Amino acid sequence: MRRKGQAKFGDVASLARAIVESRPSADRGLEQFHMTADSLVEQVLALKPYLIGQRMIVLGDDDHLSVLIAKYTDARVTVIEIDERVCTSLNRWARRLSLKNLTAREHDIRDGRIRTGRSRFDAFYANPPYSSKNRGHGMRAWVSSAIDWCKPACVGIIAMPSNHFDTTWVNENWISMQSYLANNGFRIVELSQHRSSYLGTTDASLHSCNLIVRRVDPTMRLVECARAGSKLYR
Repeated sequence: MRRKGQAKFGDVASLARAIVESRPSADRGLEQFHMTADSLVEQVLALKPYLIGQRMIVLGDDDHLSVLIAKYTDARVTVIEIDERVCTSLNRWARRLSLKNLTAREHDIRDGRIRTGRSRFDAFYANPPYSSKNRGHGMRAWVSSAIDWCKPACVGIIAMPSNHFDTTWVNENWISMQSYLANNGFRIVELSQHRSSYLGTTDASLHSCNLIVRRVDPTMRLVECARAGSKLYR
């Protein structure tokens, strides 16, 4: 029997569509571009094998992927999000679906790590600003912050731009990220085959793919200090 107030959805696709219809409008100043409903479904199915029994931090979630993760996996999910509207929406969905394993907290990653009441996280998910105009700084800053939140040996899932190889800034940012991950002791585990699509992008060919990494040498650390204001994003 459903609990009072708990919404009923037929499957992951119907829930994804409902989420897409309810999300706060994208804030371009925060580089928000929303993932489509179909891509949200593909994402949660692709990530599920990596989240079994994991305590996970999501750094920013205007997409609302965390709702599907909490609903369809046993991961315990904490979202750190700068946008108050997104936090309110995520916590509303957690109440609506009676998700005890989802919490969203308003916080700016530039303010450092805050206490969560438990030990550090096993895994992180980041769909960072793609930083096409600042040579990947935003992407590196997101991962650097994730390292601070996580246990020394952790799994990371990073949504990376997956345009064609003739896109100069994408190539530069991939090389930068690969180097940054290596300098922080990460080994690449997998590169997903599926591609996620987004709403409202100026480049219709802009998609993302999941880069799965594992930190195998926690003694290696190269900090990327996040820049102030819009310089973090672009």
